[in-house]
Amino acid sequence: DRVITPRTKLFCENGQMKIGAITIHDHGSHQWLDIGQIIAVSSNIGAAKIALALGPERYFSGLRAFGLGQPTGIDLPGEAAGLLHPPTQWKPIELANHGFGQGLAVTPLQLAVAYAAIANGGLVMRPYVVKAMYDPSGRPLFTQAPQVVRRAISPAVAHQMSALLRAVVESADGTGRRAAIENVSVAGKTGT
Repeated sequence: DRVITPRTKLFCENGQMKIGAITIHDHGSHQWLDIGQIIAVSSNIGAAKIALALGPERYFSGLRAFGLGQPTGIDLPGEAAGLLHPPTQWKPIELANHGFGQGLAVTPLQLAVAYAAIANGGLVMRPYVVKAMYDPSGRPLFTQAPQVVRRAISPAVAHQMSALLRAVVESADGTGRRAAIENVSVAGKTGT
């Protein structure tokens, strides 16, 4: 059932891959990379190959599980849903582009909720701004607590993703090296 595992290696085409008439480029010339390396060096080609291997329905379901393309339900008016077309409308190049974040639009809040889900063991939480309101005498008029919306990924996958995202910042070839903080474990992602 698993299409990709952390040990899967994908050939990253020495930095250029054609899909139809379109060429996808990497910022470097990479050959065989495992998933951690694809994430660490921000390989567009590797990310595209992952999306293509998953297929449009499965990839779309994964994006939706994290809440992309739909409002988060935050307690603010006018929240945008972002843009995520149904997979029946995707051509192969669009699926490949979605793999590295092009052709869809997510809000900064959706992105924060998605990354928080990885940090929260795979649980998507409903964000909120106001934790509580009190009347002049100090009695609570309104209180709010963290609320689980759904499980996006298993705790094991969330743990693995956290490790891969730490490598983006902590590994010598990671594209997020400049975000490293001495004696603090930092996970991150650039670009894709």
